Amino acid sequence: MKRGTGKRLRMKKAELERLRSRLLAMRRMCVEGRNATANAPLAGRQDGPGDSGDMAFTDLEELTCRGLHVAYENIALDVERALEKIEEGTYGACDDCSGVIPLARLRALPWATRCVRCQEKHEVTSGDEEEPRRATAAWTNYGDLSNGDDQEDDAPSFRALRV
Repeated sequence: MKRGTGKRLRMKKAELERLRSRLLAMRRMCVEGRNATANAPLAGRQDGPGDSGDMAFTDLEELTCRGLHVAYENIALDVERALEKIEEGTYGACDDCSGVIPLARLRALPWATRCVRCQEKHEVTSGDEEEPRRATAAWTNYGDLSNGDDQEDDAPSFRALRV
């Protein structure tokens, strides 16, 4: 991943310290979240065979915990990068284009390391060096819900989910 070394957002020390405190709190939350979701689905497993409802619920719980675990890991990576940028003195500069990340964006997402334009590109296309982490594909078959009048309802549809 290319690291920005260009422009730096000018902000008061108090503002930078507030954002740093929020990043540290988010890091703690991510660690707690990863720990809580690491083995959570295994605790709910039954020793013996359950009925299909029990198995479906356990599978759903396991998928949910796995998804949350990955989301915590992804945010933790972004938080660590933002903390590194504070130490380097490059916090507020986009990692991709080296442009300035607006303060309003940093207040909303202190772990943002890209400007909006570069983040959108990152989420939509894969770069030469890394795949985007935030976009996840989900195939859904709504055929079970159709009333039988429309043949096209049985075709799977594609939708993008944000993790």
